[in-house]
Amino acid sequence: MFPPDYPYKPPSIKFKTPIYNPGVSKGGEISIDILGHEFSPALTIRTLLLSITSLINSPDSNIENAVSPEIQR
Repeated sequence: MFPPDYPYKPPSIKFKTPIYNPGVSKGGEISIDILGHEFSPALTIRTLLLSITSLINSPDSNIENAVSPEIQR
């Protein structure tokens, strides 16, 4: 969901379907810094989607920010 003040605030992105990944909580929230405090108006939707894809393809790459650290490879 895009907030009214997008692109100055990050969109709210979460998985509706359960996904087994340390960077995704049981509620579907995604732990990527560019969806939070590191967001910049210069980031495009393409960049956000590439970051999410990278998290899914390499779950260990974001293990220090894991929202489900009990899930390990």
